[in-house]
Amino acid sequence: MNTKSSSKKKSVRPIIMADIAARAGVAVSTVSRVINRSPLVAPAKRKEIEAIIASMGYEPSPLEKRKGIRKDPWPWIKHRMFKVVLYGQYDVFWITNYAPIYSYALHGIEVSLGDHQFRRLMDRAETPEALKTLLARGGTDGFLLLNTGHDPLPEVVNDYPVVTFMGAHDHLSCDRVMPDAEQAGTLAAEYLISKGCKYCVAVGGGGAIYRKRTRAFRETLAAAGIEAVEILDGSIERGGANMHQANRKTVSSRVRPLLTKAARPIGIFSVADIVTPVLYAEMNEAGFKIGKNLHVVSCNNERPYLDPLHPEPAVIDIQAEYIGRRAVHQLLRRLEKPDAPHEKILIEPKLIHPDTH
Repeated sequence: MNTKSSSKKKSVRPIIMADIAARAGVAVSTVSRVINRSPLVAPAKRKEIEAIIASMGYEPSPLEKRKGIRKDPWPWIKHRMFKVVLYGQYDVFWITNYAPIYSYALHGIEVSLGDHQFRRLMDRAETPEALKTLLARGGTDGFLLLNTGHDPLPEVVNDYPVVTFMGAHDHLSCDRVMPDAEQAGTLAAEYLISKGCKYCVAVGGGGAIYRKRTRAFRETLAAAGIEAVEILDGSIERGGANMHQANRKTVSSRVRPLLTKAARPIGIFSVADIVTPVLYAEMNEAGFKIGKNLHVVSCNNERPYLDPLHPEPAVIDIQAEYIGRRAVHQLLRRLEKPDAPHEKILIEPKLIHPDTH
């Protein structure tokens, strides 16, 4: 009898990109883009695929041995540089000190450009004429445009590789990456409905994005049989000529009289976080117990305004940093396919409950 084992160790087939693609439910080309750090993969999908790569122990071939890889992943890009343009009356100092939501979006742009080893320039145009001159000057591959005010952008931006981010720019046909304002209003209404509110008020400035938020807010509440009113006034957001803070006098005169005789519990939708601290001060002075006979849901998730508040309000996080990242992604797509139809990309907000902060 032959005592030698006739069995042989089975060879283990190495993991290949097709295995990763099958596990992730994507094309092999998508896995290749992730491995080669292409910007043309959504951040959430990139993280998912990277996690699968790590869990399966896949090790990509060294860069120099990869078949068919391009030395330059963006051969259509000349300068490897984007310009961030601030349009309107406000500058970087104002954004840094008084508009955290814009700072978050700009940070998202910085991170994304750093990931792809692109350079960034920043410029400012206060008027339509200045913006036209800046765009025509060129010297960059494309433009990421932030409108710091509420004035409509000139149509000329449609003629250049421009992606606008934040705000509401439905009048334009260029690429736009914006928070889904209507969904933010719907989430706010649904939260106040869940708290049993019998009367609701939306308070904030007069910009187009605020009107979208409050329209969806009122419509959702009306469908549930709950009375709601809106108080939108540009002066509410300005406590002074050089201060980005809400005007307490205006809030007191416009909001407080509505609430004193309303059925309780009452719900307040602060359509921008800047207004929320003033609402808290007014409601506390009026004897309301926030979180009990009055519930507040704020919008944007600007922590410098919200962190000092107690109890913390519910917050609609509009995903500003991701909007910045997505704007870079969209500009790269535009440069790769300049003749493709322009896109309006709405980023879905998230509701953060007070007890999960």
